[in-house]
Amino acid sequence: MKRYFTALLALAMGVCASAQVQTYTFDGLIEDDCVTTLDGTELAWGKTTMDEKECGSISSKANQTLRLEIIGTPIAFTYKNSGDKSNVVKCAADYIQFDAKNFVMEIANVPASATIVLNVSAKGSTNAVFNNPGSTTTNIATYSSNASGVTKAASVAEFSNVTCVRTDEGTKTVKIKETGGGYRLRSVSIIPAGSTPIQTINADAIPAGKSIKTIEDGKLVIIRDGVKYDVNGRKM
Repeated sequence: MKRYFTALLALAMGVCASAQVQTYTFDGLIEDDCVTTLDGTELAWGKTTMDEKECGSISSKANQTLRLEIIGTPIAFTYKNSGDKSNVVKCAADYIQFDAKNFVMEIANVPASATIVLNVSAKGSTNAVFNNPGSTTTNIATYSSNASGVTKAASVAEFSNVTCVRTDEGTKTVKIKETGGGYRLRSVSIIPAGSTPIQTINADAIPAGKSIKTIEDGKLVIIRDGVKYDVNGRKM
């Protein structure tokens, strides 16, 4: 079983000062990586084809709650619809795809004032939209402006970062709902308040052996020794 937990800055070659920053990636998920239930009863995965490749898939039944918990992470997804939905979740090599709107992401144990970064793309021609579920605030106050309309990316390298911030006191579960047309999720990062701040900086001014987080073209970039890394620690 794969474990989908990495320290974001460790991926960027070791910035120990921000060790609490955590990134969870969703590439190549298989059934054994998850707890999957339908109205509390264990649900077996199926198979489907996406982009001419076979991948694991999950189907839901009318008026029953689908719950997908990712083992080893604080992250789960729930979904309920009035009709059956075949292959409503697809687990590709580089991301997890939700084929319908109204999936709710739950992130447990999020500290106050933490920033959450979703690396996402719309799944199709309809933009993905991220917000609080219904009238429930779920402790989120501020979303980045692009949360209201994420377009489909041509490749995983062009996925967008949607950010949101915890607001009230204590450690709580945050819920984020997608209400557009479904989406692809590559990773979720949780950045506690007080971690190395995201800032704009000239890469040439960074001392050797030091790493800096910055935003370029709306994407989180980590720079170390003149080399840029994305939110998943991959060279850009």
